Amino acid sequence: MGSSKLNIKPLRAHDVDNTIILMEYYRDEADLPDGEYDSDAMTETIRDYVISPVHAWFNMYEGSRAVGLVGGYIVQIPWSRKLIAHVQFLYLLPSHRNLVNGKELVKTFESWAKSMEAQKVTAGDIGINVERTRAFYKQAGFEDTGCLLSKEFTE
Repeated sequence: MGSSKLNIKPLRAHDVDNTIILMEYYRDEADLPDGEYDSDAMTETIRDYVISPVHAWFNMYEGSRAVGLVGGYIVQIPWSRKLIAHVQFLYLLPSHRNLVNGKELVKTFESWAKSMEAQKVTAGDIGINVERTRAFYKQAGFEDTGCLLSKEFTE
């Protein structure tokens, strides 16, 4: 399915319900551990993206049905005045996954980031399929700089 029949629009308050449904598809496909997905927290996050000037979220629609999304934020690099943007969410329904649709979503996010005067865009490889995610970002012009790591605090 090519992107010519699809529209990408910024997230608005009236799109929150469609977006939550799309994120539930992600949750189901990602097979997250029990208790890892909090639907109330996800709803709050999506609503925060609607009002925050340093966050952006775009949905891809086929007609009135949301079929994909990209969301992220702008942050200042601590040791300089430069801004960077980070793709936090990228998801397409399996029926709409292809390089064209994925690149269109990322390109939309990059345009927003440039309009916010970001110097670059970063993205993690956390997702449903890490290898496929990394390969996609490389095909979208991202450099492989390693991976995103995290550490949980213990008491």
